[in-house]
This record gives sequence, C-alpha cells and structure tokens, in this order.
Amino acid sequence: MALSVKELTSLTGILEDSELGQRSFENVAASFHHCFNKQDHFRVGSALVFLLQQEDLLANKEQRLVSVYLLYEMYRTEPIQSNPFASVFVHLLASVSRKYFFATLNL
Repeated sequence: MALSVKELTSLTGILEDSELGQRSFENVAASFHHCFNKQDHFRVGSALVFLLQQEDLLANKEQRLVSVYLLYEMYRTEPIQSNPFASVFVHLLASVSRKYFFATLNL
C-alpha cells in the first residue's frame, strides 16, 4: 500500500513548492486533488503521517501545516469520526494543550 514513485514525486512536488507559504489552502488542495483521486487518499494520508512523524523529512512549518491540512481536506465532506487520520488531530491538539498548560505554570 505504499505510494508509487510517481505518486511520491507528485506529493513531494506539492510539499516542496518554493511558494508554499504564499499559496492558499484552497490552491494547495486543488493541486492535491489534481494529482490524487479519492481511492488514493488513505495511502497518501498514511505517507503524510509518516512524513509528519519524521521531523527531518518536512523541514519547515509550512510543509507540516499543509500536510495536516491535507489530512483534513481528504475527508472534509465526511464526519470527523470517519476520517482515518482523526487521531493525528487529537494527538496534535493534546500536544499543544500540554505545551500551553505547562507554559502557564512556568515550568
């Protein structure tokens, strides 16, 4: 269930766009949907999760933010509980909550 070389090239092309920080989410989503159809979403999402887990593979915050957005975008028309990557959002939100909680305690 891994991505083909062509699919991986398309995905990295989207994520490594030098203008990524200036593009709207809608524009990035249009590029994504041009390259990938609905049947590809789970495999592409799994690749995005892998990239997010390896901090050195997504070098900047724009790439990480767009990756999380694409995990949402692929399943945006379905209830959140139907998104197979919902646990990623929970993990990210819990991490942010813990970080701010401890910051308020001055730890």
